[in-house]
Amino acid sequence: MVYLLFNKEKVLLKKSPVVEYRAVKNNVEISNLQTAHVLDALALLQFFHWCDEKRKTKTLFIETEMSLQKKVDAFRSTKQNYVSPSFHTISAIGSNAAIIHYEATEETDTKISPSIYLLDSGGQYLHGTTDVTRTTHFGHPNSEEKKAFTLVLKGHLHLRRVIFTDYTNSTALDFIARQYLYNEYFDYMHGTGHGVGVFLNVHESGCSISISGGTALKPFMVLSNEPGYYKENEFGVRIENMQYVVDKNQVDSTKFLTFEDLTLYPYDKNLMDFTLLTHQEIKEINEYHQKIRDTLLPILKENPEEYDEGIIKYLHKITEPIETA
Repeated sequence: MVYLLFNKEKVLLKKSPVVEYRAVKNNVEISNLQTAHVLDALALLQFFHWCDEKRKTKTLFIETEMSLQKKVDAFRSTKQNYVSPSFHTISAIGSNAAIIHYEATEETDTKISPSIYLLDSGGQYLHGTTDVTRTTHFGHPNSEEKKAFTLVLKGHLHLRRVIFTDYTNSTALDFIARQYLYNEYFDYMHGTGHGVGVFLNVHESGCSISISGGTALKPFMVLSNEPGYYKENEFGVRIENMQYVVDKNQVDSTKFLTFEDLTLYPYDKNLMDFTLLTHQEIKEINEYHQKIRDTLLPILKENPEEYDEGIIKYLHKITEPIETA
């Protein structure tokens, strides 16, 4: 409205430089974000271990989407310097997971069943902001669900290790996450990545990865990597890590960049169709899971009053390497 009061011929319209300065984090901010994601991973580990234990006794199936939402928020609230959820948690079972921006309410709250479960959640810590999505299955996934999950995972894996130039428009990176889905004539109707703040907005402007609109990415920009697939009225899949841009190499005057993960939580091996994964992809999954184990295991062992032997065994199970022929 203020803009309308000015003479348009005397106004220069340009993007505020503050937006880009905020999008490019510094060393201290990246270090603090790494700390936040370790805390977040511990909370997710407790939550999914709790779900797994209740699933074994089938008491999980008296829970609802909202009770699971409250449970994951409660586990986060026990972590150092936790302040609040970074957005309204998406806790979706079965066909509700096919609704991209689903929100469980008193009217829609659905009982947990042996189906696909999608959890999109995050926390605001004084260290920084987290945003992570994991899709799991509380029963036995069928071949269609495994195929969809694995195609989404392949795009996610490709994007997390892609090498690109510092002048690459980020729109070009969006295709990388979709190409395996496109091969099956699948797609998802949301962006692949958004900027994330440091104890600020979980959706922060300044950088993104999407079909419409893009910019050149710079080192220390923090974005999400979240391809998905949604079959209406049946199930939905989304896999989301937070990652940041880092220098990879420089040849003459051309700078090459790539991404480093911030998120530290395993992908669900039970939903993978290993016949669709290459040896290189399995190697990358194993390396990522080993990094998670190496990071979290010492903390679990140093705090036996908070993390018992059961949760240590659970971490070993979900990060066990995938064997290749």
